[in-house]
Amino acid sequence: MKVFESISHREIHSIFEEIGAYSPEEISLAKIKPDRRELDKIILGDILGLTEEEQIEVYKGVVDLVSSRLQKAKSVDGNKKSKEKIIEEKQVEQILNWIGKSELPKVWQKYDPAHNRKGRVITFSRYDENAHVTKTIFGWQIVCGKDKIDFKNKEEAELVLLFMLMGREKISLPPENPSINRDLTPTKKEYDRIHKILDDALDGIMDEKLKFRIRSLVWGNLLTVADKS
Repeated sequence: MKVFESISHREIHSIFEEIGAYSPEEISLAKIKPDRRELDKIILGDILGLTEEEQIEVYKGVVDLVSSRLQKAKSVDGNKKSKEKIIEEKQVEQILNWIGKSELPKVWQKYDPAHNRKGRVITFSRYDENAHVTKTIFGWQIVCGKDKIDFKNKEEAELVLLFMLMGREKISLPPENPSINRDLTPTKKEYDRIHKILDDALDGIMDEKLKFRIRSLVWGNLLTVADKS
């Protein structure tokens, strides 16, 4: 039959596009794709003996059923994501409780571009847990993926590296900063302490993306404590 040949040689779209309606109220026989309608007339009319009014009710029932199933699927998916988000937030909250009080937020304020607008702003294009400080002919350098950033002394490079490992994309170095040596030692000590807490807390999680999100959220929450206070 020509109608079978016609419909078998074209792309079959969603039920809504085939019928030309996204809700039962929009159903109209005139909106249905012609070859689809011809095929349905044979099945619903000639074989099952349904009138046009009864066929319209069938279309309404199909659209209503499919719409309900899609809404239910979206709701289940949304609930799943909400549960995952709640679990993630609880984990972050628990880790922050384990970390307790930290002096890092106060130190970070000195190097946060939002508070130190006159400093040299160092920008990292991406996070790299393997970033490191290396000696060069002219001084010191942070190698972070494809980024290579030069510094006049080792202390500056090491302090900036620590903040990058805390997830900071931009760090501002004050033009004159005699306290950098005093900031480096406690920052390194506190970073090591928190890093170990994170490692222990995330040890049982196999999902690397989830672990990265939790680390980022913990560091982000920790370093913004000073701004919220």
